[in-house]
Amino acid sequence: MLPSVLVGGLVAFGSAPAHAQIINSHLVDLSPLDIVDAGQTTLEAIDPAILNLQVSEPFAIMATPPTPAGFTDPVGTQHTGYVSHNGNEVVHGHPLLIRETGSVDLGVRMRVERPQAYPPGRYTYTVRLTVTPL
Repeated sequence: MLPSVLVGGLVAFGSAPAHAQIINSHLVDLSPLDIVDAGQTTLEAIDPAILNLQVSEPFAIMATPPTPAGFTDPVGTQHTGYVSHNGNEVVHGHPLLIRETGSVDLGVRMRVERPQAYPPGRYTYTVRLTVTPL
């Protein structure tokens, strides 16, 4: 089983099996989602949430697309998840290789673009991160 970190809403959960050698993880900063166009069809985290990991060996990390929690997006919605480190950002489905050890800050952000405007309400999306040792 691969370790994963779940970032959703205002909470980050860490799972750290011993074989991945992740000692600790916690959320150190989280920015709100902003509606970025006049039609309110796009939610995007402009500044990433910062996730701090304590690691003892190099690893690869990969994000999933954001998934809605408790509601369904309309057909045609585009979901994009991102993970970054030291100025390098990759889109979901592509691994980001981290060769350093110790305290590592990762950025996590998302973009959701719907074909029609969001009605008023609260929206929660989840981005899952998968960590594998190199």
